Amino acid sequence: MEGADVIQLMNTQQIIARTFRLYGRHLASLVLVALGPHVALLLAVLFFEKLSSDPMTLNVLTMFATVVMNAVALAAITVAVALAATAQAPSVGAVYRLLRGRNPLALVLAYLITVIATSVAFVPVLAGLMAGGLMVIVTPIMIIPGLVLGGLFAATIPVIVLERRSALAGIARSMGLMRRDLTKATAIFAFVLLISGFLPMGFHLTVGLGPLSPLLNTVLGSALLPLAYTANVLLYFSARAGEGYTAELLAGEMQGR
Repeated sequence: MEGADVIQLMNTQQIIARTFRLYGRHLASLVLVALGPHVALLLAVLFFEKLSSDPMTLNVLTMFATVVMNAVALAAITVAVALAATAQAPSVGAVYRLLRGRNPLALVLAYLITVIATSVAFVPVLAGLMAGGLMVIVTPIMIIPGLVLGGLFAATIPVIVLERRSALAGIARSMGLMRRDLTKATAIFAFVLLISGFLPMGFHLTVGLGPLSPLLNTVLGSALLPLAYTANVLLYFSARAGEGYTAELLAGEMQGR
């Protein structure tokens, strides 16, 4: 049973290995689940460009839509992985039916808070890269606070989706869970950042920007985000396994019991 495979105490290597295994088993479903929010974001940006030509207005609207759609995508991937972990098919219909009972404001607010906090922690890295010279040498050291903070926040969306907590309660619960093995949480966050952030960035730096870039972003995001975030959800399962969490308890949470 898949639940017995992924809802247990796991080390970093096991989480990553089972992430690839689960992603491979449910590739089409996971990509389709993530595709909806990414397409919605693409259409929203195109609409905003027709609505206003003011760059500041466009940036604000685009940032708002990005936060909302990313929060929805991460919540949907969480539900899809939870369905797979309870031996159920993570179809698009099943995922979004279950997601309707969750608090969208809590998801968006928690995502916004954690992204801002983590981004602020990475400011010294950007400053070091911009300064160049000897500052580049200390950049690997300066990246650690951002990775650690991202690791502490890693379980926030799964907590809100599965335990039905508020934004702040979800963040606090995530920090409590992730503190138990912060090294593992930090390593998994680094994996998530690599797959969902640096791989797309490297691709665009290689091929350059063009008229098809928004469409490529949509395709890449839909393919890579489920792979990256599946690791986050399995990290959450591993942390809760220490509390006696099982596939049966997860199935009950999914149904609101």
